[in-house]
Amino acid sequence: MASIQKLVSPLTAEVSYRAQVRVRGYPVQSKTFPNKKEATQWANSLEAAIRENRFFPQAKASRTTFAEVVERYRSSMLNDSKWGKKFDQNLEWWLNQFSGLTLSEITPDRVASARDELATGTYVRGKSYKNKKGELIEPKRYKRSGATVNRYLATLSKLFSIAMKEWRLCERNPVADISKKKEGRGRTRFLTDEERESLLAACQQSA
Repeated sequence: MASIQKLVSPLTAEVSYRAQVRVRGYPVQSKTFPNKKEATQWANSLEAAIRENRFFPQAKASRTTFAEVVERYRSSMLNDSKWGKKFDQNLEWWLNQFSGLTLSEITPDRVASARDELATGTYVRGKSYKNKKGELIEPKRYKRSGATVNRYLATLSKLFSIAMKEWRLCERNPVADISKKKEGRGRTRFLTDEERESLLAACQQSA
C-alpha cells in the first residue's frame, strides 16, 4: 500500500512529499520528492514492480563490494575532478574502514560509527627526524576538525550518489541519514584603511 505524506520544513517553510510503499513480505520503501505528482508516480511504479516480482533493490548491492565501486570511481570520475588527489586520499580512508563489505552492508549506523572514529582519532603530519643531539623526534599528531570530517563524509556521499543514480548499484545513499559535525566559524578579517579606500576607488571606477 502506498501513502504520501506532506512535509513542511520548520526552517525554510519549504514543502516536500514523502512517499512510502508498504507491501507484505518486503521492507518499507520511502523517498522524498519536491512535489506530490512525482511522489505518487514513484510510489505507484514501485508498488507495481513489487507485486509483479520486478523489484530486487538489494540484488546488485549485495553482489558489489565497496572496493569495486571505489576502483570504478577512481578510474572513471577522479580524472575529471580538480580535487581528484584529495578525493582519493579520503576514499582510501573509507576503503580501509569498509574493506570486504558489499554496498548493502554499508548501513547508516556503520557510517556513523566510522565518522565518530574519524572525528576522535588523530593523524600524523610530517616525518620523524633526528635533532642535533641525535635524538629521534616523532612527528606531531593532530585531531581532525569538524570541517575535515565533513569533507570525508562528502566524499563518501558523492561516491554513493553516483553508484545510486548513474550506475544503479544501490537504492539508497547511507550518508544521507548521517548528521554532520559542527564546523568552526572561521576567521573574520577586516580591511585596513588603505584597503578600504582602494576598494571604494575601484567601485567608483567600475561600470
